[in-house]
Amino acid sequence: FGYRGTKTVNLSLLRKTLVSVSKIPLKHKDIQEMDINPFVINHTNGFVVDARMVI
Repeated sequence: FGYRGTKTVNLSLLRKTLVSVSKIPLKHKDIQEMDINPFVINHTNGFVVDARMVI
């Protein structure tokens, strides 16, 4: 169950997002730091609220 009886998060989407985000620095070697906070996810979709990268 989700938080206080809400639907659970989409774990498949969460896994795909984590894998995709982890590949960004591999493709773009000039990235020194990357911060995504928060990442909001529910049972249907997810989105980044704020992100910061240091190049």
